Amino acid sequence: MHPRNWLLIALMCLSSATVRAEDAIATPHVKKSQAALLTETLSILNLSSPVADLKKSLERNDLRFVGINRYTCMAPGIGGTDTELPQQYGLRCLFGTSDFIESREHAVLIDAARRYAERYNAELARVIHRGSAF
Repeated sequence: MHPRNWLLIALMCLSSATVRAEDAIATPHVKKSQAALLTETLSILNLSSPVADLKKSLERNDLRFVGINRYTCMAPGIGGTDTELPQQYGLRCLFGTSDFIESREHAVLIDAARRYAERYNAELARVIHRGSAF
């Protein structure tokens, strides 16, 4: 393997270092499609009310942002001076999101995940700036 590939792999591992084991969805050793992983991931979220999920996270003192995997894991819904907040508070990447779209179904699921993350993250940034939970 070319040395640059090792560097790329190391950087990718470091970029996801803020993901904790309890965020993972237990999956058997059977390889699943990204669409299947994302379906499982989204099933535990309140897609119709990201703010309700945020309230639960705040009750657990969890101030991590929700990330979508692209080239790296990124937090949609924040910009400007807020782009540093995920580095400061952490990032929880949604399994099954990717910049490699497997199917039309996968694209629809990624879009739902992105919309959820945008709303969740924008509200979390507001909470952080206010300095208090709801």
